[in-house]
Amino acid sequence: MKDGLRLYFYLAFCLVIAICGYFTTSIPLIVVLFGVVMYSTYFLKFVEPIYLYIGVSILMSMGSSMFFLLLTLPLYLNKNSYSVMGSITKSPVVFVIVVLSFLSFCTGIQASFTTMLVFFMGIWLYIMTSNISINDDEFYIYVVFSFLVVALTLYIQLLRGEIVILYNRLAFDDNIRKLADVIAIPAFVSFSYLIMGKGSISYKILYCVVGVLSAAILMMTLSKGALISAIVGLLVVLIKSTIRRGGGKSVLYFLILGIFSYWAFCFVSNMDDTFGVSRLSEEDDGFSGRTYIWDLYYVKLMESPVHAILGFGPGELQRLNYSEFYAHSAFLDIFFSYGISMSVIMCLVLIKIFRYVYRSKDTFAMAFLVFSCLLFTTHGLCTNHQLYILVAISVALAKHSNNDTISDNCE
Repeated sequence: MKDGLRLYFYLAFCLVIAICGYFTTSIPLIVVLFGVVMYSTYFLKFVEPIYLYIGVSILMSMGSSMFFLLLTLPLYLNKNSYSVMGSITKSPVVFVIVVLSFLSFCTGIQASFTTMLVFFMGIWLYIMTSNISINDDEFYIYVVFSFLVVALTLYIQLLRGEIVILYNRLAFDDNIRKLADVIAIPAFVSFSYLIMGKGSISYKILYCVVGVLSAAILMMTLSKGALISAIVGLLVVLIKSTIRRGGGKSVLYFLILGIFSYWAFCFVSNMDDTFGVSRLSEEDDGFSGRTYIWDLYYVKLMESPVHAILGFGPGELQRLNYSEFYAHSAFLDIFFSYGISMSVIMCLVLIKIFRYVYRSKDTFAMAFLVFSCLLFTTHGLCTNHQLYILVAISVALAKHSNNDTISDNCE
């Protein structure tokens, strides 16, 4: 399929899945539709299934059951992914990850085999996505589309009187971070492109509109983690753009965005009866209690040398009855579930990825990688596929800007 047709097919698929996901309560309908499209695209060769899954992962979190793994089987039938191990580093590292995971499963406490398979799935999704090359302009179309889906969803919920205000915070289906993670992407990408001065005047107007509206929704979620991730990512864009181009316009754009964001913050703060924006400036009890959760699991983990090395095993940490909360950090969830050994391996892989993207000299790819990692530092689990997809996209963006000419290419 030609790139143009592939893009339209991709967007149409994401629209259908998003509508089913947000506007219906029929989960079987969603997963069956998803499975039918995934298998038909593979056998009829409409488009590579990985392109469809990238869009869905940006828009929402997908399921983690064995049934869902069967629905996504076409993702693993791509011969290119097996012949080119891509940017997860060389195949021996993948072998080590698999071996350590099985050891953690065998020595863990009430370990979940399904959760381990979902973790493997995230790793393989990263491998497949990082093996492709993504154009900046094409990627922005996907990002704008995700914004439109979110905006349309909120508008329809508003008309129906179904807007969810959870603890004075805007949310999707009683899940604040689900909305925050999705809407932070168009906010960050739009402001990044504006700071870098990409495109014509009409494109810059589009960046402003999408960026400002996304930022407004993001602030209404009151998600400190998502806000900090976007701000730090934008600082990376500003610093690299300033060094490369001399600074003038980049600093000006950043100051304008900063002033406008402060004005928007003050505007939303006046809506005290709806959104408790003052929460953002309040003293935080250890990242909303996260440090207490992390300390609790860390102390328990270190009580046993075996668990310290191999972790508690894959699965939700609530099963241990130490706390009723999950890890609230995708990276720490790797540490708690698979121990120090897996954490060291994954840190080395992440360092390799950062080195590859940095050497590409692609400002946006580097900033997007920082943004993606920070987004899941204080949220999520190691089975969140969105994390692997976003990190892989930064590699794919760097690969496109390089035209695959970097000698040290994370293989």
